[in-house]
Amino acid sequence: TEEGGTRSPLLIRWPAGIKPGTEVRQIASVLDLLPSLAEMAGVVEKPEKKLDGRSLVPLLNGSLKEWAPRTLISSWKSKVGARDQRFRLDYKGRLYDMVKDPGQRVEVSKKFPKIHQRLTQSVKKYKNEVLVELGTDERPFVIGHPDVLWTQIPARDAVPSGEIKRSNKFPNCSYFLNWKNEEDYISWDVEVAQAGLYEVELWYACPQKDLGAEIELSFLDKSLTSKITRPVNPPLLTGFDRKQRVEGYVKYFEPMKMGKITLNQGKGELKLQATKIPGDQAFEFRLLMIKRIEDRRS
Repeated sequence: TEEGGTRSPLLIRWPAGIKPGTEVRQIASVLDLLPSLAEMAGVVEKPEKKLDGRSLVPLLNGSLKEWAPRTLISSWKSKVGARDQRFRLDYKGRLYDMVKDPGQRVEVSKKFPKIHQRLTQSVKKYKNEVLVELGTDERPFVIGHPDVLWTQIPARDAVPSGEIKRSNKFPNCSYFLNWKNEEDYISWDVEVAQAGLYEVELWYACPQKDLGAEIELSFLDKSLTSKITRPVNPPLLTGFDRKQRVEGYVKYFEPMKMGKITLNQGKGELKLQATKIPGDQAFEFRLLMIKRIEDRRS
């Protein structure tokens, strides 16, 4: 939720609408992209609910006459922070002058008590009006939405059983390893939105010495079996950081076609299990790519 985790450069190229070399100093948010793109595209319809962001078009095309001050909220898990043009209130309630101190090293709450109070109230309002409505998201992972052919099922959203481990506690780019026991598996709570015949692609890594694992993908009363026969043993990509990162390192996984499976419409557990492990571990898992190749509408 802090400056180092939320501040990112945004480069926009639009020769017909933006003068080359334009630099925008005002703070902005990813929430601003939708209203900005809508205005650029000439969309005039008003949504039922007010958009959270603000169009950046006046800043980009040089037509700005007045830009109202704003406070941006950053929220992750139970941590909430606030940022205005100059100051940031961190999730512990400490205030920093981001112009003079972008590294957030000198706390200035006592020096700017009114600003501290104002940003504290912004955080309180967000917690009371937004976070209380979020609750727990228990929606299943959708496979085969009627509007798309491909569904990506990543390790990020899977739940491991037994001794299977994530490569890092932060799930976004994580993968699974330590797959040593045949009774262990990973699973997803899913909903198949469109019944049909699907082709499954497994993205994995496995050294030569561990080849031969037999795997099974199952959903409701249908299952698909396959075998790891091709070695994929890429190194971790560790050579790009000046300091060791907190998030996990990644590697170049490769795809393997598992085969085809008929998935019926409905909710249930999508389960991936290694039913035979001849080596030290079955494989390292990154994601499934599932492609609908034939509709079976009821």
